[in-house]
Amino acid sequence: MIYADQPNFLIAGRAAVEAAAAQAGPAAEQAAALVPSVWDECSLPLPGEGVSSNTPSSNVKLGDGEAARVLASGDDSLYLSLDVEWEPLSLVMLMEWKEQAKLNEADTAVLFKVSNSDGCAFGLKAFGIQNYAYVLKGKEYDLSIGNWALPKKTIPSVLVQIHAETLWRLGEQAAVERLIALIVEAGGNVQAVRVSRADVCVDLLLPASTWVPAIQDEAVTRAATWGSYRWRRAFTGVTYGKGEVVGRIYDKMAEIKTKSGKWWLLDVWKINGVDESCRVVRVEFQLRRAALKEMGVDTWEDWKAKRAGVWKYCCSSWLRMVDDPKKHHTMQTVQPWWVIAQTGYDGADKACEAVRVKACRVDRKQLVQQIVGLVSAVAAVDLQDEVVTVTGLKWWLRAVNGYACDYGIGDISGKIEGKRERYMRAAGAALLPVWETAQPGEGLEGVAYV
Repeated sequence: MIYADQPNFLIAGRAAVEAAAAQAGPAAEQAAALVPSVWDECSLPLPGEGVSSNTPSSNVKLGDGEAARVLASGDDSLYLSLDVEWEPLSLVMLMEWKEQAKLNEADTAVLFKVSNSDGCAFGLKAFGIQNYAYVLKGKEYDLSIGNWALPKKTIPSVLVQIHAETLWRLGEQAAVERLIALIVEAGGNVQAVRVSRADVCVDLLLPASTWVPAIQDEAVTRAATWGSYRWRRAFTGVTYGKGEVVGRIYDKMAEIKTKSGKWWLLDVWKINGVDESCRVVRVEFQLRRAALKEMGVDTWEDWKAKRAGVWKYCCSSWLRMVDDPKKHHTMQTVQPWWVIAQTGYDGADKACEAVRVKACRVDRKQLVQQIVGLVSAVAAVDLQDEVVTVTGLKWWLRAVNGYACDYGIGDISGKIEGKRERYMRAAGAALLPVWETAQPGEGLEGVAYV
């Protein structure tokens, strides 16, 4: 085994790699053969693992009259974009290992040291993806690393996917800290961490009588499309939307049995099984970067501060389950189990709902279009005998306030201040008097109205 002094990678010696390359098998098997404890050392304890008192001895079920119960909540998947300044030797070593993978026609087994007694194992691919020359797949993280030493303005240095098991076992904050630590130990200086995508969820225990196909018709949503899913005629879930925000409600136990095999989630839920009278249902929202930025989320710090508010927006404004979607929204009653989902995400009960700036931006464009149409029509009448100049338009716009008063509409500045909070709260701007920034001589007082 060879330790490189800097960066702090661990990899099997060249001779050992060449010997292993002659054997067929994925990178995980190579790593297990070359570094017998790689995957074992990287295994992370589940919350409460080994504590029998936290795990019920029988299948879990709801009490009489209980609409739902929260089993767990958190981030099921995180995609991050990192700006990293690499030491040149780091990229040289990655290049060498990639060439080795090409030569061997098999992934190169690599271990990133995180501490003297811990590591994070990867299989380095023989190919890149789009702009990223180095692709590393691991049990905890997937990394795509660009072949440039200094951060660029237009493209991240590293793309990261943090896997669900890592997030649930460590927690979001610890998972990100571990990621940064291994990048630093590998010779990188992390300058920025941005969130590209987040999948947030709440796992609920629902009565089987609630989990029926008709549940999808209780939705009031901003999504234009949705579709349901079945497994051998059994209803398994429904998806809303397909763009920057996607909502999913599905039978998580059925998904584990038929697709993912994530049986470790039972330890997260602290259960042995589920009674036949109940279903474990996941309420999940997938948010891509465009939607996150509209809600003021750019960096990892932004996400930590605002994710509870984002959840509140998703399951209050973007999607909610009600008794009768055909009623006027003031007459609708939110389903009791959905109320539990709304407050089930950590911190959501005390959070302020996130506001999407996109809504205000669309309103602004529409309002400007209306203003241009109305102003041009009225000005065409008032200024029909004059040459239209910028100075003339400025004078005329100041005179409009007089028109409003003459017709009994009211003072424009008062109306503007009354509406500002609605349009400014998304940006968090302070509210100032409308005319406070006017220059001397530009106020509305003393204007002669035509």
